[in-house]
Amino acid sequence: MEIGALSLAGLGLPQFLQAEARGAVSRDTNVIFIWLPGGPPHMEMYDLKPDAPSEYRGIFRPIRTNVPGMEVGELLPRHAKCADKFNLIRSCHHEFADHGGGHKRFMTGRLPAAPTGFVNDAPAVTSVVVERLGGLNADGLPNVVVGTDTGRQGIDQALTALTEELYACGLDKNTLLICTGEFGSTPKLSQSRGTQTGVMQPGRDHWPTVYQHLGIDPHENTFDQLGRPMPILPFGSPIPEILPCV
Repeated sequence: MEIGALSLAGLGLPQFLQAEARGAVSRDTNVIFIWLPGGPPHMEMYDLKPDAPSEYRGIFRPIRTNVPGMEVGELLPRHAKCADKFNLIRSCHHEFADHGGGHKRFMTGRLPAAPTGFVNDAPAVTSVVVERLGGLNADGLPNVVVGTDTGRQGIDQALTALTEELYACGLDKNTLLICTGEFGSTPKLSQSRGTQTGVMQPGRDHWPTVYQHLGIDPHENTFDQLGRPMPILPFGSPIPEILPCV
């Protein structure tokens, strides 16, 4: 898979997914976490607020998707064609206005000791998963890859190609794909109740969902750099609507 200059260990997307499909991945569940630092502009992507006053709504127009009632930004035409294969989660939140604090809050599932700076003061979720489950996800594929993207249109192509391939390879039931950033550019925080879920927004957290999907109990203890035990997550609850039905 390539997102701009990003290549996953020299493997193309088809080769990686074929490796998963033929059993190169030893575990039954997988998580692909795509991190978009800098704050993806929600008003131009997934939450355009077309009926809001001009100072609050995005400058691009929404377009219909193949799911009645769901719209995305006009720069995401490929998303519109496969909206039945993904969910938009708007109930995750934090209270940090700084990129550093937002990074640490999202990457660790904890309230950071300092609201600024990009060095985590608690283990990142990727570190916890490796410590609990060990090893790589597939032969030659590292757990974490750093790269760059080509903006909204590049994300439109990459995310939808990955989504479609997961379904085509029959990996949609055991692979949780998450794409997010530390915060968006929505100018006004909504305190309304979600029309589809009934959950007060802002509300839930996404890391309990990831841990549950991977079979990791977030209430278990891990250890900090001084060897002191601490729970993997201090709070949060899974989002059951996006987990596979048992």
